[in-house]
Amino acid sequence: MKEKYLINDICDVGSSKRIYLSEYQDTGIPFYRGKEIIEKNSNKDISNELFISQERYNEIKEKFGVPKVGDILMTAVGTIGVSWYVDESNFYFKDGNLIWFKNFKENIVNSRYLYYIFKSKVFNEEIKNISIGSTQKAITIEQVKKIKLNLPKISIQNRIVKILDHIDNKIKLNNEINNNLEEQLRLFFEEDILKKLNNENTYECSLYDQFDVIDNRGKTPPLVEYSKYPIIDVKVLSGAERVINYNNCLKYVSKETYDTFFRSGHPKLYDTLLSTVGSLAELKIYLENIGTIAQNVVALRPKNDYPLFMYQYILSLKQRLTSYDIGSVQPSIKVTQFMKEIIKIPKDKDLIYKFENLANANTFKMKNLMMENRYLEQLRDTLLPKLMNGEINLDNIEF
Repeated sequence: MKEKYLINDICDVGSSKRIYLSEYQDTGIPFYRGKEIIEKNSNKDISNELFISQERYNEIKEKFGVPKVGDILMTAVGTIGVSWYVDESNFYFKDGNLIWFKNFKENIVNSRYLYYIFKSKVFNEEIKNISIGSTQKAITIEQVKKIKLNLPKISIQNRIVKILDHIDNKIKLNNEINNNLEEQLRLFFEEDILKKLNNENTYECSLYDQFDVIDNRGKTPPLVEYSKYPIIDVKVLSGAERVINYNNCLKYVSKETYDTFFRSGHPKLYDTLLSTVGSLAELKIYLENIGTIAQNVVALRPKNDYPLFMYQYILSLKQRLTSYDIGSVQPSIKVTQFMKEIIKIPKDKDLIYKFENLANANTFKMKNLMMENRYLEQLRDTLLPKLMNGEINLDNIEF
């Protein structure tokens, strides 16, 4: 038996107290906007850290309260309806950009169950239906309060949460393993290679000496619903994974378009893919031999036999890469200028190949775990509506 509730009946729905631009600091208590919540939803590190003072945070906490573990934050402007189940404390967030769900009536709703509802396709359609704005979409607190939800008994919610959390925890563990594998490569490269480079054991060259640039800028190609020819755009590069393969892609072109439209070439195995407009300097290694790139993405193809070493080198230059931003309205990297950068390459090829071998092993471990996560996400998203609609007997599921 399910009962229908307004969201406002099962929890408090609100936002934060106003924080002004002048209150931002370089250190202190983390301050999140919609962008940061989207990154957390995608298991990405915060790309642009903002902070407020400890004193201001303490003042707000004492007078109005602050988010705590088990609360939910949802994006309300631009990319709407992206939720984060709060799993940390000691942070604050931007008013207007985010909606805050708190003080849940625990005899009616499990906040984790509500979070899973927020992730469902049905709820996302509801969010689209109540959104306002033509240029930039937005949802209001008052609209969200009035959304009606069908909720089963709390005992059933708890059981469903246990099932879905089991899948999410495995995804989280895989992400942690991948982060450790990537951190292992970063430390090896920075500590054992970069910090030991000097004029005697290196030679200088430009990035152009090490890479060819594949650039398909031009008209947007016609897309098809599905094919074996994926197209990699900036959104794909904005994912959390180090690697990109067919499973990351959501857009496709026909064989005819693939053969004729992209005359400049296609990305190949071990190319470094780089976003040049909008979400700048997103870098990924490509692990396919088929596919193509959209506008605002370039493929850097190594001219040597140590592509993963060179990918790590480009990663180490990411901060300098963003300094080539020439956009006035929208950020844009001038790749031709960046590729003139002079770098130092170790003369000791054994050291390079030692890194290359480790990177190769780690990268394919990461790819396998990433593919497992894709399967788990699909399983979770398939189970979610069936569990919520009572189509699956919960007693038949064991861990």
